[in-house]
Amino acid sequence: MGSRGHVPQRRCAGCGRRSAKKSLVRFAAGGDGEKKIIVIDPGGTAGGRGVYLCPRLKCYDEAAGRRKALQRRLGSAGLEAGLRTEFARLAGCGDNRSQDARTLPGTAPADSNHSHR
Repeated sequence: MGSRGHVPQRRCAGCGRRSAKKSLVRFAAGGDGEKKIIVIDPGGTAGGRGVYLCPRLKCYDEAAGRRKALQRRLGSAGLEAGLRTEFARLAGCGDNRSQDARTLPGTAPADSNHSHR
């Protein structure tokens, strides 16, 4: 009898929810030399430290805004201007802040029993 095996878990830097790694969006520090920028790593293949977020604009806004978790954890001075727009495009919800419940294609929907902060 086969078992399901280990499913890697990661914590969302926006809401703190633990989820399967495959259901989260990974951000990584990219760039060369002194100029580090934060990029979305959809394949999860970029080297180095990564930060994970639920595929919700609400979580992105928390992690990039008030909490500054993306900048702090990736050692970057700031975010590129179009990063939120790119995240929203991947999530399929445009740049509309009221549509934060949509998820990225290919990721599991958020647990309806879990409330995001």
